[in-house]
Amino acid sequence: MPFVQFSQSAIRSNNPVFVFGSLLEQGRFGAANFQVDLLNHPNGIFNFRSLVGAQMPIFDQYQIRSRVRQAVAAKSQAELQTEAIRQKLRFDVINTYYGAVLGTEMIKVRSEAIRSAEANRKKTKDMVDVGMTTEADLLAAEVELANATQNRLEAENDLVTTLATLNITLGDKPETQLELTGDLREKYFPVDDRDALIRIALENRPDYQKAELAVENGRIQTQALRDQKLPRVDGFGNFGYSSPYIANGSSDYTVGVNLTYTIFDARRKSRTQQAAEAVSMAELEKQNLADAIRLDVIRSLQNYSTARGKIQVSIKSTAYAEEALRIVQDR
Repeated sequence: MPFVQFSQSAIRSNNPVFVFGSLLEQGRFGAANFQVDLLNHPNGIFNFRSLVGAQMPIFDQYQIRSRVRQAVAAKSQAELQTEAIRQKLRFDVINTYYGAVLGTEMIKVRSEAIRSAEANRKKTKDMVDVGMTTEADLLAAEVELANATQNRLEAENDLVTTLATLNITLGDKPETQLELTGDLREKYFPVDDRDALIRIALENRPDYQKAELAVENGRIQTQALRDQKLPRVDGFGNFGYSSPYIANGSSDYTVGVNLTYTIFDARRKSRTQQAAEAVSMAELEKQNLADAIRLDVIRSLQNYSTARGKIQVSIKSTAYAEEALRIVQDR
């Protein structure tokens, strides 16, 4: 990119070289100044020098292009990181919310279990009183009631913790009261086969896309180091104004082109090797992440299948339990 700067200096000196050059810059050098005594022992003079300088790369070994590409990749990585955080936050909210809904329903289930255990204890006690069963059955009923009460206490404690977690996730105070309107019902989510799910995950996961950009960024940096073997060409120009008392001076300019070529750089090879190793490391991390994503997909798919199977088993178990309860109550 072009580089422009301004400088202002005020100097007084009787240095022969300074006096000779300043008189020339100020346009005040005359024949009398060629006297040997004045050349060797001049009087001190002031020189006010204003200078505007500019420099612009004509060919910068593709370094600007590399830096722009690296900046674009870094920006994309930051955006992907933001998206990953957003997705995780969304997942945490949904997971915790339905955890709270489940906790509320579990308290209802535990309360119903307590009522059932209390009814069973009362019935057992009545049977003991009339001699139809033993004290052991009554003690078993008492244990059943105690276990049901303990389970409800644990469910209430879990619900308090889950609600506090949900409030913190939402940015509220842990003790904030929330009104949960969701309900639990069986839902069917159509899913693709395992290979398709893995492909979708590798295409859409922000962390994997970020890993791909890390590899690309490393390759750009490696190429930038290799491009430093090329010559560098810069254009420059200066415009100056010199005067003895701010005004009544003389101006001058300089323009030119500068070519720089590094014949030998002992550290270039090591820097290039380090950059290449960084690319290899980034590729390895990308591969490890891909394997982890595949494992996540497989695990999630298996958990989904297991959950659906549990739902079907639970439906049958509920039907069997209801029928068993009806038979017991009819006795």
